[in-house]
Amino acid sequence: MPRSKRNSYSIKEMYNWYKSLYKKYVDYATYLKVIELYAVYMMEELMLGKDIHLYDGFQVLGVRKKYKPYYIDYVQTKLQKKRVLVPNTHSDFYGAQIYWKHRGSKFYPRAWAFKPHRTLSRMLAKVLKVPGAHKRFVEMARQGNSGTRIKNAKRYKL
Repeated sequence: MPRSKRNSYSIKEMYNWYKSLYKKYVDYATYLKVIELYAVYMMEELMLGKDIHLYDGFQVLGVRKKYKPYYIDYVQTKLQKKRVLVPNTHSDFYGAQIYWKHRGSKFYPRAWAFKPHRTLSRMLAKVLKVPGAHKRFVEMARQGNSGTRIKNAKRYKL
């Protein structure tokens, strides 16, 4: 990527950068089709509950379920002029979150942000409205070194 203080680039700028890197390159229309097909592939894989390993050290993109006991009923909130919370029984009290795991990536994570497209968010909402569909998105167990820290603390009496 070209270095700058900007955090977003147009597709045309990305294509020009791609063209400058490679001697053999595809035309702009083919480049757009490849990007579109890859985006569709990624959305389908995410809806199946699979993690996507991104290229060039950007790590992993995935969907995780979150406990969400209530949601805001915006129609009733507008009518009553105060926030109305409704139990989230239609999705077994779970919501989902599209996340980007950037720990251990090659790039400084604060310089990059992941903002899911509205289409992907709406697809995820449709999936979660089916009863029991949240079981597809299993929470990953925390993988830390707390066990080794405790073992070393006992060994060195810290």
